[in-house]
Amino acid sequence: MTCRIGDSLTILIVEDRAVVGAAIADVLSDAGYRVVGPVGSTADALAAIADTRIDAALLDIHLGGDHRVFEVAEVLLALRVPFSFLSATSRRLLPPKFSGRPFLEKPLQSAEVLAALEAMLPAPH
Repeated sequence: MTCRIGDSLTILIVEDRAVVGAAIADVLSDAGYRVVGPVGSTADALAAIADTRIDAALLDIHLGGDHRVFEVAEVLLALRVPFSFLSATSRRLLPPKFSGRPFLEKPLQSAEVLAALEAMLPAPH
């Protein structure tokens, strides 16, 4: 796996469960990524995207109650920012537009999160 330390790649984490979001943030920080979040709502995610250049994102599908992350995914798609969905539920719940997007099933393993990011991001020069 390519080491990203010093590349200053910025990863947005959208996850409404603080413990899960903090664990993902720790894994990414330890691997040398700059982390934005975790944020737990669509509004906070959209604000982060507006305020910060994001290189990739990890998006929990369910953000509490009936809230879903698909509006954030639409914006990232329009900006051509790579992202992966995270969920403990089936990927069959994804709208057809997003069915081919990377998908990580919870519970997450550190190695699979890092591998998913490596696959989404361009190779370092």
